Amino acid sequence: MAHPLAFALAVAALVGWQGANAQPKAGETGVIEGAVLRAVDASPIPFANDPVFTDTVHVVAGDTLRRTTRVPSPGHERFLAIRDSLRARGRWPPSLDSTLHVRMRDAQAVRVFRLDPETQSSAPDDPIHYIRFWRIAGEVKRPSRAVIDSLLPTFMRSELYMLGIEGDMKKCGGFQPGIAVRYAGTGPTTDLLLCYKCDEFWIESRDGVRQTGDFEGEQPAFVRFAKAMFPDDAAIQKLEIRGRR
Repeated sequence: MAHPLAFALAVAALVGWQGANAQPKAGETGVIEGAVLRAVDASPIPFANDPVFTDTVHVVAGDTLRRTTRVPSPGHERFLAIRDSLRARGRWPPSLDSTLHVRMRDAQAVRVFRLDPETQSSAPDDPIHYIRFWRIAGEVKRPSRAVIDSLLPTFMRSELYMLGIEGDMKKCGGFQPGIAVRYAGTGPTTDLLLCYKCDEFWIESRDGVRQTGDFEGEQPAFVRFAKAMFPDDAAIQKLEIRGRR
């Protein structure tokens, strides 16, 4: 089965015969010009039309010709390049970075914060009031370490890191985390930020080790985590467990 990014199903929209005469005759050679369009909505496919897509067909009077063209996507070519590079280094399929995993697993102190996703700082060097760029709106008192650690096995799943490699983008208005978890005590402090608007996460240590991913496929586990941490937060408790969009 072809990878979902491998091909765009296309149809050719013909705009006219360009032969020696206005109408084709038997044995005459001419050119049919057109654009390659998406079969689902008839919109042009940029990477299939630049450079100009060309094809040759042979018909005789009375023939009806229908042709479907499958066009390789540049996004899939990028995916293959990344996959082959990671595979050559023994890092395929992707998973949580081993350094981040150790820092999260062995942290001696873990704090859980409620963030205000609407308030960002242009000068994020304020770890008391901000987690990275977002203002701290509250903190969980004595968070359950068992609940926090329950997410670690989920972070090892390859599916969480595939979306970015495949080149897909979500139209959700940007990353706006509502919850942050801060791990300290083993190496540089590491922050985990969770955005429940687009089901994405961002993990970053103070020394620059960073990884991002998408938890849409594991959304129920992350919603349960949020509700367990913030039982009295109305907005958190309204989060719905859903399947893939």
